[in-house]
Amino acid sequence: MRVTTHMAQRMNNRGIVQSMVDLTLEIGVIKGDRYITDRRCLNDYLNDLDTKLVSFRSIYKKYEHFRASNIMAKAITRLVQLRSLVLKMMNKGGVTVVVCGNNLVTTYNTDSHHQYKSY
Repeated sequence: MRVTTHMAQRMNNRGIVQSMVDLTLEIGVIKGDRYITDRRCLNDYLNDLDTKLVSFRSIYKKYEHFRASNIMAKAITRLVQLRSLVLKMMNKGGVTVVVCGNNLVTTYNTDSHHQYKSY
């Protein structure tokens, strides 16, 4: 997908990196023309990552004396990086990406438009 100039500027302004956008497009919920990841979606994904991480670490310990353990170590490192990215996204309240056709139009923090009503 093509990143528009507007989106590149907004990503820079709002502290959103390309890997956050990619993860949002991968696991986000589609609502109209938007891909949305909120805290609930990210928490579910984080729980799945944690279970994978535990199982990969146990397999790595079991077979660490084999040559294939290097592959497992790289996979564990990748999962830890992905977990860190998900935690950063959770701190932002999630990320929303607006798509039009094959263009990525804009992105913003999901909780940025949350307003509290005072009665």
